[in-house]
Amino acid sequence: MYCFNCSTHLERKGSTRCTECSTWLHKECSIQGLCDVCLINAGERDTVKVEIPEIIRRSYIETYKKCPHKFLKQVLEDNPMPANIYTQLGIDLHEEFEKACNDRAYSIEEMRRKFEEYWDTYGDELFVEYATREKMYARGHESIVGFYNVLETLPIKPFATEETLRLNIGEGLPNIQITMDRIDMDENVELHIHDWKTGKVIVGKKISSDLQPPLYIKLVGDHYGKNVKSFNLWYVNEGKSRHYYQSEKDPNVYVCTVGKRPYYTNTTDAIREVQHLFSQIVKGNFNIPRDTKNLYYECKMCHIKELGLCSGAEEQSWKNVWGGKV
Repeated sequence: MYCFNCSTHLERKGSTRCTECSTWLHKECSIQGLCDVCLINAGERDTVKVEIPEIIRRSYIETYKKCPHKFLKQVLEDNPMPANIYTQLGIDLHEEFEKACNDRAYSIEEMRRKFEEYWDTYGDELFVEYATREKMYARGHESIVGFYNVLETLPIKPFATEETLRLNIGEGLPNIQITMDRIDMDENVELHIHDWKTGKVIVGKKISSDLQPPLYIKLVGDHYGKNVKSFNLWYVNEGKSRHYYQSEKDPNVYVCTVGKRPYYTNTTDAIREVQHLFSQIVKGNFNIPRDTKNLYYECKMCHIKELGLCSGAEEQSWKNVWGGKV
């Protein structure tokens, strides 16, 4: 059984029912005895009125999944995350990777020199204790080497690079937007998506729950009208990868095998999940997730808290439920 408001597992002990429609809820998720939908219909929801954008980037969908309150403050109320060395390094290297994909004469030595030019422009404000200049400088050069190792295995001419795609998933809902790094087409006229990563490789449940693979597969397939055979994540700084291959039994299912363990993702299920998330956004549901313990590291690194726009998951969730200012 699952809570109607937050969609997480629900035990009978510590649960309640909406007094209007009788749906099951966590007691913490119930406001004035009502579920979110009935509260909206009653016109009693005390939320900040915001304009819902026509387009929501895929990365922001993940933000909403982790913490709707952060999504509200960062995306809808326009409090962007400050620049940091992780994001800046990724942006600059992606630009170089695109150049090399479209011009195979662009050598690793040239890219190294360009990276040195970028590096000289990085101010001290980009770096933090756990991301020192020495560490990130090494990561930059390791990423370049890793990228060229992968590039040598790919076709000389890509089918497409760095293209932004959008998909409408329902009336009254925002469009999904993605920007893909590279697509190749094989001899069977099937597509293979490649995405460059300069961070840590995903592990465990994240391999199945991450929305990037199924959403990219869905948007690319629909846009080009061709079957997507694989989706590939290349963690070039670590020399690791994750590969999702289309199932022979169900074209909507893709399998990523790590060791001997298979992880599954489904494009149809992913679209349904996003439809649900977007409907919650449209309804104005920006509650703190019930299981605040899982937000410890998210809160620790959150710029919204540093800006004074959130009191941390446990305290802010209490404020939101009992009518405190958000």
